[in-house]
Amino acid sequence: MRFQTAVAFTALLIAPLGVARAQTIESVLAKYVAARGGKVKIASVRTQRTHAHLTIGQTSGTVTIDQSRPALMRMDMMIIGNHFARGYDSTKGWQALIADTGGVQVMQPLDSRNFGIEADFDGPLVDPVAGKNKVALMGRAMTDGKNAYKVQVVLNGGGGYVDYYYLDPTTFLPVVWEGTRLVNGQMLTFTTHFRSYKAFGGLQFPVKIETTTNGTPPQTTIIDSVEINPALDPNEFKVPVFTPKRKVR
Repeated sequence: MRFQTAVAFTALLIAPLGVARAQTIESVLAKYVAARGGKVKIASVRTQRTHAHLTIGQTSGTVTIDQSRPALMRMDMMIIGNHFARGYDSTKGWQALIADTGGVQVMQPLDSRNFGIEADFDGPLVDPVAGKNKVALMGRAMTDGKNAYKVQVVLNGGGGYVDYYYLDPTTFLPVVWEGTRLVNGQMLTFTTHFRSYKAFGGLQFPVKIETTTNGTPPQTTIIDSVEINPALDPNEFKVPVFTPKRKVR
């Protein structure tokens, strides 16, 4: 009887381990959404404003990123005394050196497509079916000293782009992202490391982000704060006709 009890007890111990190993893409994404703050909380965010400092080589500056559902984005950067802006109005991207005379350039279709991928409000892991992205669990892979879950994302309308997200096996938050983008006729490989996370408005955000392109020295972004559901003017995302200077923190 003791032997049978011991076997039964051993089976109980082993069973949870087997379940843990048999993760599916659905279970991994569900845990990612829960780790971010939950589906309801994520869906309640309609607009977002992010304040950050960035360092590119020996150059540093500040950036303010405004986002609105489903795919509106504007980035205002203050670097070496200059105010640069980039925007996406859900169909096309634009960029400008903000000055009294303006100077706006509409992005070429390829650059607009790349920026549109960035502007996707929730990203491809929250609801891939709605975004029509194809996701798959590729198993486990070592990265940044973690045996992470490797998630493949084939982006809808992304021109054949395939991205990879590596999720921490304990927190289920991304630790690394890898992807390629066609820029100026050259396919570039981007690698982003998410070094730490912090809660803003009940949601988890990466607050130290390091990105390299084709092995170049990293661009480091430090998130200072994230405002949830701020009042944003829809016109700020449109291609500016005349752009007076806009105050950026």
